[in-house]
Amino acid sequence: MAIGEAFESKAICYYVPYEKRADLLEYRVPQAHGEKETAEAVDRIERQPSHYVNIIDIGLKDIIRKKFGKGEVALLRAAGYEDIVRALVKRGMRDEYITHIYSFVHKGFRVVGAFDIVEELQNGRKAFYYSVSTNNIDAAFARYSYADNRVDFSKTFGEHNYMYVKIINLAEPFPFFDNVPA
Repeated sequence: MAIGEAFESKAICYYVPYEKRADLLEYRVPQAHGEKETAEAVDRIERQPSHYVNIIDIGLKDIIRKKFGKGEVALLRAAGYEDIVRALVKRGMRDEYITHIYSFVHKGFRVVGAFDIVEELQNGRKAFYYSVSTNNIDAAFARYSYADNRVDFSKTFGEHNYMYVKIINLAEPFPFFDNVPA
């Protein structure tokens, strides 16, 4: 799924076919009369004038709903933590602030996740987007490089060519995360 622009109370969402796994959807507007618009899954920003949309690879058929406070939370598993970090950075550019991600160990695996990345699709309900990794992430920040569309981790904050997302390392998983498959 790729999330485009949101205006007023509407959001433009693109569903991307799985023939090619990529990080971005490149939408090209016709430049000449008779030229057709195109959309293609790509891994990096290369051409202008194009509109690039971040892709979050999640399985919408595998949504788990759990009790959370007085309501419920939807658990959506992303293919990788990179998708989650890129989505937070891109949303942060729109909202003028970047929220944080959570990290905890669950059944021997590292879980990285964030709440409400795609608010437009939740109709006011809570959603926790997460990924599972075998990597031990010993860091205080996830950082994103626009230059090469790459995500890595750092214990410090400060290099100017990165956008930083604070990692909140939890001692235990969220209570609603019990019985979630690893």
